Amino acid sequence: MRVGRLPLYTGPSDSIIIGLLVERGWGVGDGVKIGIERKSHVARPILSLLWLFFLIGHGLWACSKSEPYNPPDPFYYFASYKVGKNPTTIVTEDLNHDSFTDLVTTNIASNTLSILLGNGDGTFRDQIQLNVCQEPRSLVMSNFNQDRHADVALACSGGDEVMILLGHGDGKFEEGPRYPVHRAPIALAANDINGDHHADLVVALRNDKVKIFLGNGAGEFRHGVQYEHGDTPTSVALSDLNTDGKLDMVVTNGGPMSNAVSIWLGNGDGSFRDPTDYSTGRRPLGVSFADFNNDHHRDLLVINGEQDSFTTFLGNGNATFRSGKDDLKAILRNLKYSDDAKVLEQISENTKQVHARMAGITHKLVVMSGKGGVGKSMTTVNLALAFARQGAKVGLLDVDLNGPCVPRMLGLHGQSLTMRPEGAIPPVGPLGVKVASMDFFLDDASPVRWKGPMDVSPVWLGLMEMNVIREFLADVVWGELDYLLVDLPPGAAADKPPVIAGFIPDLAGAIVVTTPSEVASDVVQKSVTYARDIGIKVMGIVENMSEYRCPSCGEVNELFEGNTEAMCEMLDLPLLGRIPFDRTLARTFDKGEPLLDETYPTIQRYQEIAGRIRTLIDYKKVLAEQL
Repeated sequence: MRVGRLPLYTGPSDSIIIGLLVERGWGVGDGVKIGIERKSHVARPILSLLWLFFLIGHGLWACSKSEPYNPPDPFYYFASYKVGKNPTTIVTEDLNHDSFTDLVTTNIASNTLSILLGNGDGTFRDQIQLNVCQEPRSLVMSNFNQDRHADVALACSGGDEVMILLGHGDGKFEEGPRYPVHRAPIALAANDINGDHHADLVVALRNDKVKIFLGNGAGEFRHGVQYEHGDTPTSVALSDLNTDGKLDMVVTNGGPMSNAVSIWLGNGDGSFRDPTDYSTGRRPLGVSFADFNNDHHRDLLVINGEQDSFTTFLGNGNATFRSGKDDLKAILRNLKYSDDAKVLEQISENTKQVHARMAGITHKLVVMSGKGGVGKSMTTVNLALAFARQGAKVGLLDVDLNGPCVPRMLGLHGQSLTMRPEGAIPPVGPLGVKVASMDFFLDDASPVRWKGPMDVSPVWLGLMEMNVIREFLADVVWGELDYLLVDLPPGAAADKPPVIAGFIPDLAGAIVVTTPSEVASDVVQKSVTYARDIGIKVMGIVENMSEYRCPSCGEVNELFEGNTEAMCEMLDLPLLGRIPFDRTLARTFDKGEPLLDETYPTIQRYQEIAGRIRTLIDYKKVLAEQL
């Protein structure tokens, strides 16, 4: 088995997000395994299929024929760890020979390397930072001096050099030689390319060149051949693509004059033949290997940065490739965790887990709105608190994935889900309300970035968000609840209601929030019709911002001129209640210090609405029993 490189999204948040493979006969690295056996269903991270493909291509999923295996859930743990400023690359390795996987990151903005030693239980110790070269952009690990300890090669783009760090085998490193290059090294790969059993280096340079360094087995290198081809190499990888026993080189060229991946066949002596180019999407940034169609030939996955897409190339076994861009469905169906477990089967099992989780919740309600800006999330939060005041056990799931705000309103911003063997334990807010939200995974300035092929972006983005919602429903340990309120994104989003309805077949119904604005009323009608068309029972309408009471003089003014009562009559729905625009209440939620005084007039209105919803649910139950 071998240690794989773990590409992931990193950025200005100065932290890394870790997903760990569940171990049950599955290894990570040379005998290094994550020391947790899967006892029960557990939380997995929110991840993209691109990350999934890279993990497979870089050997993080590998087991020999003789090893026992059971198809695991692909990931076990999801956590964030502080590292240096602007991490750009992460590599896994056992640095101190304790059989636990450790992490190393390059931090380009702080000129440092971060080392996180693993505890063997899926967690890592606080980082150890090393000052290294100027602007370390990427790294590769191998045993350069044959002392059985992992060493590091750094691409130092700011200093135009390659820096070697020699490992001591205890998680510490000493500075080795530095080798000047011209200019701005971007990426590296390490392996024996000349057959002398010593690790060599291949370095991609910004000025359209690829430089070879041949190792002597003592941690030192001599200059080898330098090749010039393509426009701006962005990544490099090594593999035997034509099974001749000689390593071949694959380079992505991300400049506008190329937009291609180049295949260089190795001669086995540290040199390569003239390349063959294959067109990719715009600005290819990375390349990985895998067998996507199960024909036992190496295929290529190329990540295209400018289009937020990827390109697949299916190998013929002789280092030639054909385009696989139209084979996404086949790839998904044939991509295997093991000989008898496929991605789609995993999703099916995950959906069963959703139903098992939901079985412990008596009433499931969704809160939706016809358009944004009507105070839907504020209404959801206050209804959850209102049910809790009545003695109910309440959970609140915030599925506004791109603009989550529920945790901040309840004073839970900055907290996180706690990972346990049984699943993800949600934070508990005021009055015992349990909360799950994408906000727990984001820094203040970090948006959610969905990555996928631009030409099918509506389908791809929908799949990603559907997967996130399914993970929340399947992995969060709600326990026994009387009510689970699901706060949908604003607007008449066409994708979220059917997703929720599909995952929660016994949904009690939907509460629709609006304002008395005529524009809002028009959109609400469409939203109600759509919900009914997909089988969601709409329980009633809540009119928010119905009026404004001056805090100084007490004068009441209407904010809008619409007629919500007439709309409810036309839709044959009850008006569950009216909520005034309350500046005092809004300020407390903005500060994360929700007003909980049940004698406060606006809170009393929420209590009345909660009572009406409860009555409707009870009436529905009685009616069903009579039928």
